[in-house]
Amino acid sequence: MFTEEDLPRFELDGERFVRPDFAGRGLANVAPTVLELLAPGAVDGIELPALDTTVLPAQLTRGWRTDSAICSCSARSRLGTPRTWAS
Repeated sequence: MFTEEDLPRFELDGERFVRPDFAGRGLANVAPTVLELLAPGAVDGIELPALDTTVLPAQLTRGWRTDSAICSCSARSRLGTPRTWAS
């Protein structure tokens, strides 16, 4: 976590701005993460990275499959049978 003094800043037309940091810990990184989970081949050419592993641990992103109405993850398989969206 940055302190106020550590935030990267830049000046433009006499105004000071905080430079955005898309290093995998922001809201902008959620969409690439979902896309990577649902369609791994579709992430080629996307400039924003997925969520950083400090935000979303790798064990929660491995083993996903999307079969019609069932979504399961190998990390959750220890908890029981995957449920459908309707149940």
